[in-house]
Amino acid sequence: MIDGSQDAPAARPAPGGPQQRPTLDDLLDEIGEVAAHLSAISAAEGAAGNISVLVAGALEPGRRFPVERSVELPEVVPELAGRWLVVTGSGCRLRRIHRDPPASLAVLRVDPGGASARLFLATNAAFARPTIELNSHLAIHALRAGAADGGPGAIVHAHPLHLTYLSHLPDFAGSDEVSRRLRRWQAETVGFLPDGVGYVPFHPPGTTALREATLRALERHRIALWAKHGVIACASGSVSLAVDYVDYLEAAARYEVLDLALGRPARGLGPAELAAIATVFGVTLDPPA
Repeated sequence: MIDGSQDAPAARPAPGGPQQRPTLDDLLDEIGEVAAHLSAISAAEGAAGNISVLVAGALEPGRRFPVERSVELPEVVPELAGRWLVVTGSGCRLRRIHRDPPASLAVLRVDPGGASARLFLATNAAFARPTIELNSHLAIHALRAGAADGGPGAIVHAHPLHLTYLSHLPDFAGSDEVSRRLRRWQAETVGFLPDGVGYVPFHPPGTTALREATLRALERHRIALWAKHGVIACASGSVSLAVDYVDYLEAAARYEVLDLALGRPARGLGPAELAAIATVFGVTLDPPA
């Protein structure tokens, strides 16, 4: 399983180290910023995409999220008992979050046992329940809970245009194949995603099958390609870092699509070049170059 220490290569440490504990206002601002960015890069059309941040410390949501009620969780997560989660609301547009974050976000505090939670909403909440993908978010946070090192754990689901297109191609399936084809285009993809890309066959959104397949993929990888659906990325320490993973992989996908359109004239980075880049970043490639 990937732990928090692997979220960025040694040469480029993750922003916001484990000593920093962001306030709720800090988190709301950062989520709004990265959500607007996902929309700007055509990765969050309409109400597509969702974000969650697992908070290591305590939150005081009452000032900005005064409406409180008890809810049953779609996933039983005893590993998260007592923990706080900030998550996007179902049907909310990521491009609008920065205008009024509480209107598009919810705060959850998981109850003992992990089967229910206290849900905190703003008085002007534009949704009735958290994202339809909450089951996957909870399961991934539970998987990574042991890696939490004092900083928040972040999960981002988005629909990057080129990555989503590539996931429709019959020969663009399987983790090793996807990883090798995408990381050959630029050094940053090698440095920040040395463990490659997980691949999840198509399953309908919000289903148990999608959750289980995603968990298997994220045991080895920090980002997974959901076939015909988009990507899901996770990071310890910063929601901005999770979005960076989406950015790097989508940039690689643009090169791949361009190469396909031009009849595959480019070779990309070769095995020796990839190995040299990995040495500079101090990482081990999986799959190997």
